[in-house]
Amino acid sequence: MSIFGSLYTAVSGLSAQSNAIGMISNNIANVSTVGYKRIDASFSSLVTSDTNTGTYSPGSVLASQTPTINQQGILQQSSSPTDIAISGNGFFMVKSSTTDPLAAPYYTRAGSFSTDANGNLVNTGGFYLYGWPLDQNGNIPANASNISSLVPVNTAFLGGLTQPTSSAAIDMNLNSAATSATYPISSSTPSSYSTAVEVYDSLGTGHNLTLNFTKTTTPTASVTGTVDISKVTGNMAGQVPGMTSTDSFTISTTGTAVTATTINSGGTVSDMLAQINAIKDPTTGQPLLYAQLDPVTGALNIASRNIGDTFSVANVNGTPLTALGLNTQLQSQAVGNIDTTTYSQTSLATTPGIPPGSGFTLKNSVTGVTTPITINAGMTDLLAQLNGITGVAASVDSATGFLDIRSTNNAALTLTDGAGTPLATYFGIAAAPTTYNVTGLVPPPSKTPNLLTPLNAANNTSTDGWWNVSFTTPSGAVVSSGAINFTGAGLLNAIPDTNQQVLTSLNNIDWGNGSNPQTINFDMAGFTQFASGYDIVASHQNGAALGLQTGVSIDKNGFVIAQFSNGQSQKIYQLPVTTFSNPNGLNSESGNAFSQTDKSGTYNLRLSNTGGAGSISSGTLEASNVDLATEFSSMIVTQEAYAANSKVITTANQMTQALLQIQP
Repeated sequence: MSIFGSLYTAVSGLSAQSNAIGMISNNIANVSTVGYKRIDASFSSLVTSDTNTGTYSPGSVLASQTPTINQQGILQQSSSPTDIAISGNGFFMVKSSTTDPLAAPYYTRAGSFSTDANGNLVNTGGFYLYGWPLDQNGNIPANASNISSLVPVNTAFLGGLTQPTSSAAIDMNLNSAATSATYPISSSTPSSYSTAVEVYDSLGTGHNLTLNFTKTTTPTASVTGTVDISKVTGNMAGQVPGMTSTDSFTISTTGTAVTATTINSGGTVSDMLAQINAIKDPTTGQPLLYAQLDPVTGALNIASRNIGDTFSVANVNGTPLTALGLNTQLQSQAVGNIDTTTYSQTSLATTPGIPPGSGFTLKNSVTGVTTPITINAGMTDLLAQLNGITGVAASVDSATGFLDIRSTNNAALTLTDGAGTPLATYFGIAAAPTTYNVTGLVPPPSKTPNLLTPLNAANNTSTDGWWNVSFTTPSGAVVSSGAINFTGAGLLNAIPDTNQQVLTSLNNIDWGNGSNPQTINFDMAGFTQFASGYDIVASHQNGAALGLQTGVSIDKNGFVIAQFSNGQSQKIYQLPVTTFSNPNGLNSESGNAFSQTDKSGTYNLRLSNTGGAGSISSGTLEASNVDLATEFSSMIVTQEAYAANSKVITTANQMTQALLQIQP
């Protein structure tokens, strides 16, 4: 029994070693195959059970294959940007077809992909690469964990790519010595300086977005005299006509706890300026007023630093306000308390319902003329009637919507309500008859500034640092306009965001060529105001003209990126890294691919380098994990083992022959 059993055992040994040499042969044949995983031969004994311990029944041997799918091959650099490899755990998901809905998914480490005639990425095994399509915001599908969310990676484009500008910036200096225009700026006021930045619309057309800068007087409450005191060298008394050494006046601010401050006019010009500039808010310690000599006329200019604050001046001893030419600059002012911005521009008879024929009278004490105002139309007509009166200026405050009527010739204004009582009822001006006298109150400007960027409360507003900025298209259309302020240090008085940007939004730009309405976030953080010439340091914008596709690459995050001739790029797909709980349980398929089995577990689609998945390496290929030295050593061992098993058969045969030669 043992002799014949040994024959069968030796035969099983020959068969096992034959399988082993076949695996070694396959490994050696695929030593240069990208992503190939070697198969090792594992041997196990098959034992024949026997209850008789006095005899031995030989068993046999079984050779089985042990995959090494989970073992990493060496990563090697490649010259192709679409060659990819995975460093770590995971596989690329591929299919044998891009059109057959029944094509089974396969998984591979062979990342030698190239573009076929249809623009699909296919590897040397004939398998097509699949990935997540990205929406216009660069996001993967919501059902990204399901394999149905994957589509063939196709890089064919019929057209090119345009990049409309969404952000722009200019780093530049504005000349602080520029002459200031009177606030508020009128449409006919020439710009102090203009420059442009080229931006691109949704069609890829370039346009010059022009920035117009106009230096302005402060939009806060201010008053300027008419007497040049810039040449006064000593005390003003005796040098300024009408001023004595005992003259003084007071300045009172509103909206704070600061009381009236007496300013002595008998000292020097510098002393007077220092006294005014020393007036501070007792809570914050910030200066409230700024006094200087007008750089053109040499007259005294006093301005409030804070928008919305007002102040008043009044003679105490003597008439220094008259001597300085301030008295004739003070105005009477009637301000309502009702928002009129919703009132009709064409018919106040319907909005807010002022009865037709309603009206009031206005008398100017300087001219002595009493003018009747009749309301039969809208706000536009009402303002036109008031502004047609000599010595009168009327407007609607842009911040509050209140009706503002003031004198421009140092006159007292007498307003008398008439039929329908529109002053008191519809505009909120105190019940008539009321006389608005010149009381020394310095009124704020008729309009508050439209700030392009909010002021930084931590910085004291510089009254000599105001500029009006307008953005215009090539056709002259104003996209946006408003005021900016610079600190005394020449920096923009604004609060930067977390990215240190100071943004203003230019919305719904119409270039007039059929392109989509455009919004551009313009960064003004690079604006400065120093006493030097206008200077453009740099300009930036993120748009581009039409570009044609020039190539495709894949980055470390698995993004498939198309490059274009205009220097732009676009992410179009993202590749998942597919993982399994037991990758060695996958079933090998032709083309160096694998398929899912019960032993491997279910697939998991993961982003590169997350959740235990390996990271994708671009321009890299994973070499076979076959080691030739090991394979040759195994081949010698297998050869000797095969020869030894054949020797057992020869020996068993001789023993059998000897047994048959025994004579009965």
